[in-house]
Amino acid sequence: MQHSKIAVLLKNLEAGEFRLLAKYLKSPFFNYSTAIIGLYDYLRKFYPEFEGEALHRKKVFRKLFPGEEYNDKKMRNLLHEFYNHLEQFLIQLHIRSEDFTAKKLLVEALAKRGSYDTFIDKHRDLREEVSQRPYRNLETFAELLSLEEQYYFHPATNKLDQGEKSLTAILENLDNYFIASKLRLANEVATRRRVVKQEIEMRFTEEVLQELKGRKDVPVLLQLQALNYQLNRSSEEPLYRELKEIFLEKYEHLSFADQQSLLFQLLNYAVRRGNQGELSFLAEAFDFYWFGLEKKLLFEYGKLTDSTYTNIAFLGVKLGKLDKVEAFIAEHTQYLDETVREDARMLALANLLYHRKDYEELDRTIGNTRFVNAYYQLRVRVILLRALYESFLADDSLYDLVQSKLEAFEKFLRRNDRISSMQARNHLDFVRFLKQVMKLKQVMTNKAEKEALREKIKSYSNLPGKNWLLDQV
Repeated sequence: MQHSKIAVLLKNLEAGEFRLLAKYLKSPFFNYSTAIIGLYDYLRKFYPEFEGEALHRKKVFRKLFPGEEYNDKKMRNLLHEFYNHLEQFLIQLHIRSEDFTAKKLLVEALAKRGSYDTFIDKHRDLREEVSQRPYRNLETFAELLSLEEQYYFHPATNKLDQGEKSLTAILENLDNYFIASKLRLANEVATRRRVVKQEIEMRFTEEVLQELKGRKDVPVLLQLQALNYQLNRSSEEPLYRELKEIFLEKYEHLSFADQQSLLFQLLNYAVRRGNQGELSFLAEAFDFYWFGLEKKLLFEYGKLTDSTYTNIAFLGVKLGKLDKVEAFIAEHTQYLDETVREDARMLALANLLYHRKDYEELDRTIGNTRFVNAYYQLRVRVILLRALYESFLADDSLYDLVQSKLEAFEKFLRRNDRISSMQARNHLDFVRFLKQVMKLKQVMTNKAEKEALREKIKSYSNLPGKNWLLDQV
């Protein structure tokens, strides 16, 4: 049972929810089986890990049904029933936490069972609640469409006297929902085409864009989605500028999910242009990152991903915002998942100290750090070797120390089974080229030899520290 679907669901329950499950199972409205309650009482001792030999089916059966010979069918039926209760409990939890969902279910129930007047009162309140939202998104259009249809098609609604207003609302929300959904998917397809050579037919997209051009009051979301689609197709800077301006001015009229999605679209565009050599776009990308931090748009369930964290730290250093990066590390490391927190902090700090040329502090603080993740360990080791090499340029007595560190890194790469063969090969290439660069500093070489080394380094696509090595040559 420890690896069963039941164990997975129980592990994902918070402590309070797990205790609440007992009340659910002991309520005769939901459950009348004493065996189900007995199974819960037995399992609660193993929360939250649900591991151990005592969770083997036969041992559980013996505890629940003492004196009985093991009956696999009976045990399977009990587990199946318990799992069904778990699913129903999750539904109840969701309804308890989603006030709007509960109200919507009540209106649906009243439409079938209650009086028309009671239905109308609750329906009006719910429709007003949705209409008063500060934003319009795909879900809002769908909810308004559903509510208007629910009202119009109720058998007791007077369609002759009240039908025109309701039908107009139905058609308006249907159009908005279709346009929003079509543009969202069109943007997804356009983004996908950058990484996957695959053509997916998108019908009516051009018609949707023409429809929006002819409308006076276009919801902010549809306006931004249309601009984003055009930007995805053409990458023209004026479209980016217009999208950026409207987004920053009206982002509060968007749902959180749409704010996130459009921020990342703008961010990715700026990063792409920056990586193509237009450094002003990298500054814009950093500003987008900072905007996302301030508005909590970069967080998922209160956490920052380690990739976002390191991107901000490295981009800030590249732009010379060293003090701002130092403050970022101090303030935002706490939002990383515990499994990567210290590794990511050490990488960001190593890069910061390296660019401050504080090589002694870098070696003292980072030099003997133990890493959980091999990916972070590799990146930090490259930074440490670069710092040591640059120290050697100022003091050639460090030559032997650099050579010994390079050889130690080679052994590490060849012996560490946590590193993929591709990662090992790429970093071994870095060591090999750095040794060759060091030779340039030790012996007389002509321009042709240097150029040959430069061209060879350029030919390697996944070489760590590639631009740095080219600078050293």
